Amino acid sequence: MAFGVSADSWKDPISVENLRREDGWNANAELQLRFDRWGVAIKGGSKSEGFYPGLPLAKGSYVGFGVTYRVDFAARPAAPSEPE
Repeated sequence: MAFGVSADSWKDPISVENLRREDGWNANAELQLRFDRWGVAIKGGSKSEGFYPGLPLAKGSYVGFGVTYRVDFAARPAAPSEPE
């Protein structure tokens, strides 16, 4: 099991268009449950109005669900050796 929280804040740049003049913020939490290689994840948070990667421009809360799969590259079998 893994749990994480994060928060971000930013100042919108001043532009000729003057689209927004407010600072932005985003806060969220994520929980992952892992079962051998497969797992599930749930993420929820809240954000201010404005751009944040992967989320809508509107202010509000959001929730996301996902399935995870772990790939262990170090556990690959060794290549067969050539006969001498």
